[in-house]
Amino acid sequence: MELRSYDFKIGDWYVSISECSLSSDTEVLHIEPKAMEVLEMLAQAQGELVSRGAIMEKIWHGRHVTDYALNNVIASLRKYLDVENKNKYILTRPKRGYQLNCDLVWAPTKVDPIPSNSAIITSPDLVIQQALINEPNNEKIKQTKQRSWILTVCLLLLITIGVFSAVYPTKSSDNPQPILEKKSVAVLPFKVVTDTPEIAYLAKGLASELITQLGFNHNIFVYDRRSSFGLVGQNPDSRDPKVLSDMLGANYVLDGAISKVAEQTKIKVTLYNELGVDLWSANFNVNSDSIFVLQDDIIRAVYTTLDSKPLVQTEAGQYYRSANPEAFQHLLQGRALNGKGSLEAYQQAIIHFKMAIEFDPNYASAYVDLATGYLVLFSHRNLSLEDANIKAKPLIDKALSLQPKLPAAIATQGIFAMYNGQTNKAIDYFYEALTLDPSLIVARTNIAYLYKTQMQYEEALFHYKTAKKQHPLDPGINHSIARILLETGQLAASYATLETCVGVSTNSTNCPLELAFLQRLVGQPEAAGKTFEALLEWYKYEDDFYISQNKGFHAWWDKDLTLALVYFENLHEKHQAQYNFLPSLAWLKWQQGDTKSFYQDLSRQSQLDEAFNTEYQLRALAILAYALEDCDGVFSYYQQLADVKPLVHGQFSEIVEGFSMTLNMAACHIREQKMSLAIPLINKVTESLDKADELAKQAPGVVLIQAKLDSLKGKTIDTATLKARFASSQYPHSWMLEQDWAFKLKQ
Repeated sequence: MELRSYDFKIGDWYVSISECSLSSDTEVLHIEPKAMEVLEMLAQAQGELVSRGAIMEKIWHGRHVTDYALNNVIASLRKYLDVENKNKYILTRPKRGYQLNCDLVWAPTKVDPIPSNSAIITSPDLVIQQALINEPNNEKIKQTKQRSWILTVCLLLLITIGVFSAVYPTKSSDNPQPILEKKSVAVLPFKVVTDTPEIAYLAKGLASELITQLGFNHNIFVYDRRSSFGLVGQNPDSRDPKVLSDMLGANYVLDGAISKVAEQTKIKVTLYNELGVDLWSANFNVNSDSIFVLQDDIIRAVYTTLDSKPLVQTEAGQYYRSANPEAFQHLLQGRALNGKGSLEAYQQAIIHFKMAIEFDPNYASAYVDLATGYLVLFSHRNLSLEDANIKAKPLIDKALSLQPKLPAAIATQGIFAMYNGQTNKAIDYFYEALTLDPSLIVARTNIAYLYKTQMQYEEALFHYKTAKKQHPLDPGINHSIARILLETGQLAASYATLETCVGVSTNSTNCPLELAFLQRLVGQPEAAGKTFEALLEWYKYEDDFYISQNKGFHAWWDKDLTLALVYFENLHEKHQAQYNFLPSLAWLKWQQGDTKSFYQDLSRQSQLDEAFNTEYQLRALAILAYALEDCDGVFSYYQQLADVKPLVHGQFSEIVEGFSMTLNMAACHIREQKMSLAIPLINKVTESLDKADELAKQAPGVVLIQAKLDSLKGKTIDTATLKARFASSQYPHSWMLEQDWAFKLKQ
């Protein structure tokens, strides 16, 4: 008998609620937390109807979302459970709700829950049905007693088996076999053997297209191009499939070499296993008319070698393939240029996407890539949002008119909505795209980003970690995961994530900057200095905003206040109220005793021009008001801040530096003798500290906040011991013990 950890079984699937997983005898699937919550609600109802309203109230906690959000979650669940038969597991009751349509068996250690029908059946036309459910039923009582008797016998039998197994261990061959994961493939950019410009794009473009095509087969897991291409890009001469397989964790590596002799283009393609053994290899002669045949032959050979039959393709997989080879080649050239990541390359790519449309006016993928190109130019501040909208919107509409279920087109709709501040609509579009194609990483990372900005960290982490499986080396994904871990007090996990990222992403600034920042926070100034200096050795853009901001931060933490002030004031002069250096500048001004004049300057700006009332300016004003013991100003600015961005009480990213706006407000309430208002705020910070890991609790900034928290609770603070501890870790903000009036506050 196979042993496994699960909460309940439906059909062929064993469901683990805590792990958000579905497992069968052949595979394990990890699903979104919200999808698991819905599935748990349906299971708890034991086949009875669960209303749409009840689901939305519980899953989204009363937050307004569109009906489309729930539709997407249900569609996603159905796709995971059975892509071919959407009604096999979940039935839709139009305008009413959903119910399970399959056998449900709870794990032996769990007692079958009693459905709370009064909470879940809310449609008026079900009043009679509910009355019947609530009536005593002797037959049901009898069945329940029988089930309880059987359950007791089963539990005794399990205990007996457990004791027997401990005395007489089973042979290894008797142990349950691990559930098989999907076969994973890394596709490398094909090697250019002869340096001919016209075939160079084909090396990456064809490999990228193979990744897309193989990804439509949900029996195979394909790594994102940026991870496999990035590894080869860091060391072009090292293409050892065993080494690359180890670094990515791939079961198979697909590699190729392309050359041009006279007028003939030749490609050799090889599929290796994780030991570097050649499983299949073939040579192809390529011309403009055979490029599609070549692509299909390679995909067919991979399927045959891996013994993996593709699933019946959904409408999303049946995308339009241009019959015009010139259009296809321009599309590949444009995508190859996008892979370079520079502004000039993006601009050149747009030209190729336009040419693809010229050769084939019905090429939906080319319209999508062209629209995305304009949005990318906006993100690089090369195009105004208004101009990007004017150019991108008709292209997105055209792509969708040609192919309404093209996942990339729907995801681009999401990017368009996101850039235009339509967060809920963007999330809906990204979910729709992921329902059609769960491997679409652009939708996955963008929905994760939106959840992160809304501080919905559980959902954000799920999507980032799912994206990381496809793209394990991406510095942006790893940096975002590390940042969320920091925000939630999991500093040890954040530190490990960043160290790994720095080790494999040699041309990224995100991870080393964040690692150096974190090393400062946990009291490792020497390590932080080495990490930051190593970055500056190869990254030579002195005027880069983030480099300047971090130079100011490190100078400040090295107690060079004059140099820190130069960096922060230069940033303020250039960027005014637009970035998060401004609260740091306010804090630095407070430390230097220049609080009043800076407070007056920022206040004047805010009164004269609404554009200055950004999140960062309001935070800075609140810090300065607190420093000046102006509690009316503190409450006013925090209230304005709540209107701009919802306040997150007990936010750990502030606490770990040694600052907490939550405790500042609590101090003001205590000063005004309003303990009923102060206590909930104190409790929020206490909860945040309790959830932090041990590395976080030892961070000097956290120790300072704990001392402030204790002081506000009326405890005596040993200032001398704290100062000695801060000096040993070179924490620069022990001045707060003297200058923060909350430490002298008497309740």
